[in-house]
Amino acid sequence: VNYKIIKNSEINKADWDLHIDQCFNAKVFAKSWFLDIVSPNWKACIVGDNEAFIPITAHLKFGFIPVWYQPLLCQQLGVFAKSSSNNYLTLLQKIKRNFFRANIHLNDGFLYPKNIEKRANYVLDLNHNYDTLRANYKKDARKNLKKPLPITIVEESIDVAQMNEVIEIYKSQYGDKQNISKKLAETIKKLMLTAAKNNAAEAYSIINSEGNILFKGVILKDAKRIYYSFAAPTDLGRAVNITHYFIDYLIKKYAGSTLLLDFEGSSIPSVAQFYAKWGSEIKAFGVLK
Repeated sequence: VNYKIIKNSEINKADWDLHIDQCFNAKVFAKSWFLDIVSPNWKACIVGDNEAFIPITAHLKFGFIPVWYQPLLCQQLGVFAKSSSNNYLTLLQKIKRNFFRANIHLNDGFLYPKNIEKRANYVLDLNHNYDTLRANYKKDARKNLKKPLPITIVEESIDVAQMNEVIEIYKSQYGDKQNISKKLAETIKKLMLTAAKNNAAEAYSIINSEGNILFKGVILKDAKRIYYSFAAPTDLGRAVNITHYFIDYLIKKYAGSTLLLDFEGSSIPSVAQFYAKWGSEIKAFGVLK
């Protein structure tokens, strides 16, 4: 397979995004605006006559050691192709030889050989009516939704103040388990604000009848998926299992569409168990090392 690698300053970003949208396995992580934030000097590998595209998120470690790494906040990359007839593994192995070290998450569009490490992702096909989707929830999810709560779910615009609030709530709930540095928080903020400018994000708040915030979150979206990206309950929200109500709301909102709800993970057993509650299925993706 012939291919060419184009340095960042020479990539036609609008063209790249159009091609990614045409790929059967398109993901928001491969959009130029997403890559520009998480891996500012990424290069574009164009395969054949625009048949496939590989974002190369490489950098020089210590200024001289070439490494190809998986950027933070970017669950899956690898090959994005117009057709699923070739998994391009041989090509990936060939490109990988240019680097001292490589650790790249491929995407779930292709099945890879058994000897390649796999990670689990949970995905729910929303192309059914809400009642059918709800009937597939596990017993535990239905039990948590039994009690009707006097809540209001508000879709809000994404701006700096709103993102600061989402990040603070997230850190208060998960900060001890996930080291969210100042730099990472800034990257998350920039990413979500840029996604909003590209019509690729939605932000939500859940408020109780006293006007207290129970939950805040931002989801990413593209033509094929909505991504459960960055969300957290407050202490008040956690006490009433509010995250269940939010996911149920999302499923109801997008039921009957051709979209997939992508939970973006997880290898943490308790989180995986939560994502499995909604009738979602495991979509494994490979890791190239």
